[in-house]
Amino acid sequence: MTMAPRFIGLVSDDGDAHAHLRDRLKGGQWQCVCASKRLSAFTNGADIGLPLADQSGAVAGHLFNRPDFQVVTTLDNPFSQKIVETQGRLLVTACWGGYVAFVTDADGHTIHVLRDPSGAMPCVYTQSRQDWIFASDITALSLASQQSPTVDTAALARFLKSYDLRDARTCLSGIEELLAGFRLSVGARGQGLTAIWSPWDFVEPLSETSPEDLASDLRTVVLACVNAWAGRFAHTLLSVSGGLDSSILTACLKTGGHRTSYLTLATNEAVGDERAYARVLAAHLKVEITEAHYDMADIDVTRSSASHLPRPVQYAYGQGEHAAKLRIVRERDIDALMTGIGGDNVFCSMHSGTPLVDSVYARGLNTESLGTLMDICALTGASVLEIGGLAIEKALAGNRPYRWLYDDSFLHPDVVAQADRISGHPWLTPPKGALPGKAAHIVKLVRIQGTIDGFSRDDTPPQINPLLSQPIVEACLRIPTWEWVRGGRDRSIARLAFAGDLPAEIVQRRSKGGPDSFAFDIIDRNRRVLCDRLVNGELRRLRLIDPVAIHDALDPERAIDPMQYLRLSGLAEAEAWVRHWGTKP
Repeated sequence: MTMAPRFIGLVSDDGDAHAHLRDRLKGGQWQCVCASKRLSAFTNGADIGLPLADQSGAVAGHLFNRPDFQVVTTLDNPFSQKIVETQGRLLVTACWGGYVAFVTDADGHTIHVLRDPSGAMPCVYTQSRQDWIFASDITALSLASQQSPTVDTAALARFLKSYDLRDARTCLSGIEELLAGFRLSVGARGQGLTAIWSPWDFVEPLSETSPEDLASDLRTVVLACVNAWAGRFAHTLLSVSGGLDSSILTACLKTGGHRTSYLTLATNEAVGDERAYARVLAAHLKVEITEAHYDMADIDVTRSSASHLPRPVQYAYGQGEHAAKLRIVRERDIDALMTGIGGDNVFCSMHSGTPLVDSVYARGLNTESLGTLMDICALTGASVLEIGGLAIEKALAGNRPYRWLYDDSFLHPDVVAQADRISGHPWLTPPKGALPGKAAHIVKLVRIQGTIDGFSRDDTPPQINPLLSQPIVEACLRIPTWEWVRGGRDRSIARLAFAGDLPAEIVQRRSKGGPDSFAFDIIDRNRRVLCDRLVNGELRRLRLIDPVAIHDALDPERAIDPMQYLRLSGLAEAEAWVRHWGTKP
């Protein structure tokens, strides 16, 4: 079984530190891809480590050319020199993929570390004296630093208020994350952080472009990205839900002729059983889709699903999906997992009045904007007055940073009272004149960044989310928001792009299921265990949660508010995660 790509990087002026790290990593999975005076870089496979010429740096991960979407296998002298001259920025404009790059500046003293805009390759780091250690995961970081991290209680409190919003601070003491699209420069004069990619650079709508042309261009870039990713692996397992996004991937993989297995998971409740749609897709594309059920035997609510991560970002029901996939991975020698994660975000699934505001701002109050109004009404089921009122309210709000919705439920009153919370993400601040619908689209891109690196890198093949590939994201940002709701259908341009590849039942589908009923069942079946763990556990000892509110919510004699299940699942994971990592006395 192919393991997920991993890396370790050490930036230091101490030659002994480099020597000790190289000795420690000898003889195992780690291969040195750069060994210079200030930089040592290692990857867990030769095929995911690209050294720059003259030991001036390295790229860890998967890298593709921008023009032809072919995999990059070597970085020759001229290209390496340009990478150095641009302090790594050329990688973002000339290439794409899932990578972290280390680039030695022309001055020889500064090391630039940059993470690609898709966020496909994680990057965490820590500083000890004058040594900077970077890694793909906490296990690798601990191996390199020879230190075991502990929970940062204050950071965890901030995180619990804003679960799906990230900043550089993790929930482990002394460990930070390099955010996607950013470059950290480490030199004799200290450090500096630079945004090398922003979604706002791609939001200008294409002028006078028909929906058909937009769809054709989108289909071309999606096909190219999916085929580029699939070409890196001998046998891929795709999760198929019967929804639009995974169906598009199925069509792309079938068109490309890649060896692929397909899996659809169902709950015991009808709302989570989408096998009927998966069967329609399978018959249309002439592929075989394996059907399986979520199994409660795979779930252990006392075990952290995110013990390998610097934040408790998983839910227990994810253990069921993980176990089902691993069974097929072992049976069929799968070397990559692929999902449609991010499709709603990238394809701008939007059910609000903001596309109308964009249309009026960009095209004026005319018949085209009236058409957008009617599209939104058809999509949402709301009246003209309701959508018009929401659009006016959005327009009057003006151009300002997005106000994230924080969740204080079940938290200790002291935590609720604290003003300290994650303040936001650099992408959430729109430039002057930005359209509110585009701001909402970019909010979706920020939100998905918090969920894409949750798979383990110890016992799982790499997980590829191709719809989050940089060329696809950039292409979708260029499409006006009103085009995404054309005809009263969400993700309209994506539907149009693959209408000729997919069965009409999938293209026209409006409903969407999911594993919610299974997630709810996990909480219901484990109420007493979870209540005891939370009310008498580490989160209470750290004064992070309100034990009375938790006890009341998990009372077996009471019905749980459907809106509370996910929150309780998140707190259960946080409890298990804290017990795994431990806290300082």
